Amino acid sequence: MRGRDPDDSFSRIPYQKGALLVAEMELAVGRQVFDVFLCQYFAHFAFQSITPQDFLEYMASTLVREHPRQLSMARLAEWIEQPGIPAGAPVPKSDAFTAIDKVHAAWLGGEVTADEIQSEGWTVHEWRYFLNNLPRKLIVPMYKALLETPKGRAMAMSIFAKASPGYHVVARNTIRKLLAQ
Repeated sequence: MRGRDPDDSFSRIPYQKGALLVAEMELAVGRQVFDVFLCQYFAHFAFQSITPQDFLEYMASTLVREHPRQLSMARLAEWIEQPGIPAGAPVPKSDAFTAIDKVHAAWLGGEVTADEIQSEGWTVHEWRYFLNNLPRKLIVPMYKALLETPKGRAMAMSIFAKASPGYHVVARNTIRKLLAQ
């Protein structure tokens, strides 16, 4: 990397790997202990860039020294110095779309009608998730129904603008033609 602009080789991989390392450390020592550690860490390194070696040395003198049964330098070195995600890394879990999955299943199962779905507070991400998981044959009729009113048309345009990159190309082109009418 010497002599190269770091932005030319930017990747989300180090950030994702780092997030998993942070999650593993928090799981190992517990949230309360980790929150205290984070405050100390940020105070210690405020407005500085550090190297991986700086990080390992700080960890050795703080969290690992204070919690040797939960953390080890060997494990941290595995995260920092080896490629890939170490075996036994935490698996990210989220229930962010659990409620959407329930509504989705109820609607597809005929338990609720579209009018009964309480979607007023949904975010763009929730709408996109809901729409992207519809069987393709349902998306076009849904857009047709939305286009029956000015408010529905506005909603259809907004949803399409945000969700269309995730649609199958055939569905995307069909809906684009509907919206152009």
